[in-house]
Amino acid sequence: MAGKIRDHVEKYFVGKGYNCAESTFLAANDAWELGMPAEAAKMMGGFGGGMATKGVCGAVSGGAAALSCLLVRESGHNSPLLMAKVKKYKELVIERLESENCSVLGPKYQTPATSCLQTILLCVDILDEVKDMEIDAPEYMPRKVKTAFNLLENMLKDEHIIVDMDDNGIENAVKLPENLSELEKYKGINIILCGADAKKLGSVGEWLKTNGCEKVFIADAENLK
Repeated sequence: MAGKIRDHVEKYFVGKGYNCAESTFLAANDAWELGMPAEAAKMMGGFGGGMATKGVCGAVSGGAAALSCLLVRESGHNSPLLMAKVKKYKELVIERLESENCSVLGPKYQTPATSCLQTILLCVDILDEVKDMEIDAPEYMPRKVKTAFNLLENMLKDEHIIVDMDDNGIENAVKLPENLSELEKYKGINIILCGADAKKLGSVGEWLKTNGCEKVFIADAENLK
């Protein structure tokens, strides 16, 4: 379908009677061609009316859900670009509409004829803008190894490689091969990335996942010396 989200809002909010969260999510699903089934909107039902408390507007919650469907890589914790865009979306809604809450937006934009339609349209215009915005964050961030619970020690007993991204002098560390055919031998084992540059680690982790290496982790270099 594609187009802008606002092009699809009325058919859900006015035509089918969905609430603000459901309508925003379904309209974004159409505009961004996310491929989510219509039944997925059921998850957004409880976010309407600011979760029935006049809190965070359902259009904001529905927008965050659409961004999640677009940007999550493995989980929200591992998707820093997603979190950066959700944060920006919320910030811009507050900046331009003066609030993110139904208790403020309702009296300001709601009308007897169109109810919350104007609020939704204003929010989804911001959502489309944020979706296309360049933000300096990696798309994917490997999971951190929690050394406090001895997870690192347990992982090192399994088949693994340690990649020293900053030349920290870690014993038995290796360099990642640039040849994809050589990467085959690392598939299915724990790959532990060590380094200080979060964006670099995220980019490397994303490259590894894209090429079939699913078990990617970050560890503090000091714990591996």
